[in-house]
Amino acid sequence: MNYILKSFIKYVSLNIFSMIAFSICIFIDAYFISKAMGADGLTALNLAVPVYATINGIGLMLGVGGGANYGRLKAQKKIEEGNHVFTTVLIIGLLIAGICMLIGILFSTSIASFLGAEGHILSMTSIYVRTILTLAPGILLSNAFGGLIRNDGAPRIEMIGSVIFSVMNIVFDYTFLFIFDLGMLGVALATSFASALNLLFLLSYWWGGKATFQYIKTKLKPKQIKEICIMGSPSLIAELSVGIITMVFNLVFLNLNGNMGVAAFGIVTNLSLVALSIFAGLGQGMQPLVSVYYGKGNRQELKKVLCYSLWTVMALSVVIYTIFFGFTDKLIDVFNHENDRALAQIAAQGVNLYFSGFLFVGLNVVMITFLSVTVAPKIAFVLSILRAGVIIIPLVLLLANLFGTTGVWLSYPISEIITFIFALVCWSRIKNIYFKC
Repeated sequence: MNYILKSFIKYVSLNIFSMIAFSICIFIDAYFISKAMGADGLTALNLAVPVYATINGIGLMLGVGGGANYGRLKAQKKIEEGNHVFTTVLIIGLLIAGICMLIGILFSTSIASFLGAEGHILSMTSIYVRTILTLAPGILLSNAFGGLIRNDGAPRIEMIGSVIFSVMNIVFDYTFLFIFDLGMLGVALATSFASALNLLFLLSYWWGGKATFQYIKTKLKPKQIKEICIMGSPSLIAELSVGIITMVFNLVFLNLNGNMGVAAFGIVTNLSLVALSIFAGLGQGMQPLVSVYYGKGNRQELKKVLCYSLWTVMALSVVIYTIFFGFTDKLIDVFNHENDRALAQIAAQGVNLYFSGFLFVGLNVVMITFLSVTVAPKIAFVLSILRAGVIIIPLVLLLANLFGTTGVWLSYPISEIITFIFALVCWSRIKNIYFKC
């Protein structure tokens, strides 16, 4: 087995494992909520998803963008410039976290109302939004540090941190929901406290002198901030797209099926997060290798990493389709504790239609990751924007009017297919820079 393939397997497997652990945590999170609070709890959680996705996305943007810049500079032996990147990521992360805390204290109820919550669901959603924003530093900075550590050649450390987060989130969830009966407050506290423990573990790697990057006294450079944000923007947009799409789907389902539709969509999205996390892990795993080989100007190595990634998407898609299409009813029953037949029917239709486009989801993730840290970050940004809502929002509104609930479910796979076609067109114009797979 050649060195590049070994490195690819190491980085990708560790990142996929950490992302699966994270998604399983969310899966169990939703299970506990459905067990403790029923469909209302799932509805409140799903309405609040955009807020968590935004915080998570900003942290990923800083981690991926800063990590890609740092990894490239490290490969070029520019240690001082790499330290400046780390310092910039740390300062910007702290500033944004402070803004999130202020917003949470002042505007949580208004945000929950804007997201579609009303009646008794409004208070449940508002509590979650206020808590998750007020305790945002742990979530945001753990993602930022994770990306930097991954690009520092220590993907195993980041993976262990993700496992700590996942295990402790489950422990805190059970404790706060079933022992202290804190409801949505307990759900938000569990996520925030687990993120803080993850951050402390990652900081111990840095404080212990194992990290190559160091904090230095320096002035922030707007050009470098812009570069970090551009390289990391696909990760932010990917998370924001989850929030935006969730919000739009929630409003459409509220109109078509009421809270029952939102609860069914919550089941489908929680199931889909497992599949999405696998592709996200693949993207995060290939990114450090692409950054290093691009920084060194090694085209042959870039070609191999890209090819390995595309073949991995194919293999993972087969596994995902086999599991989710083969065990649809059993997976839905995990969340349907009240045995509501209407809820199960809507969710089953959603799994069968919504998941049909996941092959193209994986292909889009690989193409966007590759382009964002190599020759075409602007094209990657455009592709990310297309996935974030430019295509799916008008599509879901159109198909909902034409085909009702069926149209809503179909809008997601159709939008991913359209994005992939656009990616192929763009790739055909720049592929001469690389070799064909």
